[in-house]
Amino acid sequence: ELRITKGDVAEDVEVHICAPPVFSFPRQETYTLPPEHRYPNYIGMIWALPRVIKGLSWSKTVTIKAPPTADTYNIVFYKFCRGFADEPVERQIIVQ
Repeated sequence: ELRITKGDVAEDVEVHICAPPVFSFPRQETYTLPPEHRYPNYIGMIWALPRVIKGLSWSKTVTIKAPPTADTYNIVFYKFCRGFADEPVERQIIVQ
């Protein structure tokens, strides 16, 4: 779910969801982060919205296919809009 907490309108909004290359995003267009990136070779997908207005929220369901190997992995979220770039937010995913 996405909503504004500061300001009234966000333009050209993008949420990037990136996961280690052993994951996949079925039915989503993806890209690969370069080897020199902070998260090398992670697979990413973009959720783009032209405009987000304060007081309203937008939601999207994304399917992430986990690898068969049990381990703990980091998934990374980036949020961007015109004039703003957020720091990456990491979340651990435990595959059992």
